[in-house]
Amino acid sequence: MIARFGTFFLLIGGGLLLLFVLSDLAGSPQLSLLAYGVLLVVAGILLRIRGPQARERHESRFRTLRRLRAQHNPDSSPTPPTGDRKPY
Repeated sequence: MIARFGTFFLLIGGGLLLLFVLSDLAGSPQLSLLAYGVLLVVAGILLRIRGPQARERHESRFRTLRRLRAQHNPDSSPTPPTGDRKPY
């Protein structure tokens, strides 16, 4: 959950930095946008780094779909196609 807040802060901080660049191009730079943008980007990076790492996904995640697929097409193999399909 902490890493998600980090991602949110990164997006908002990036948006504020973009607004700062646009305000600078318009001729009236808003330094508060730069300051808040940098602050949020740094906070977002720290939260992303210090947050818990993503857990491994279990093999049983799509077990029902795999079972239904195997029942529907029993001769299918789990290997990807080799490209020797006929063109339409």
